[in-house]
Amino acid sequence: MSGKLIVISHYTGYFGSLVLLWLLMLIKIVDRVLNIPDLIFNILAILLALSSLAFGVLGLLFVIGFGVLIGRRG
Repeated sequence: MSGKLIVISHYTGYFGSLVLLWLLMLIKIVDRVLNIPDLIFNILAILLALSSLAFGVLGLLFVIGFGVLIGRRG
């Protein structure tokens, strides 16, 4: 079970980043049609970077935490 949780936490960061990246791409396509201000695009780009970093750090802490727990039990 812990192996599955480690894999899930590892790929959560990728999934969250991909969702925001697809959102940015869709907004950029719609921007050409509706002329959305660059501020919205820049805010979403910053959110993409921050969420990618946050998911990566959380996944890393989760994996390290499980490694320590498994090491103590074994």
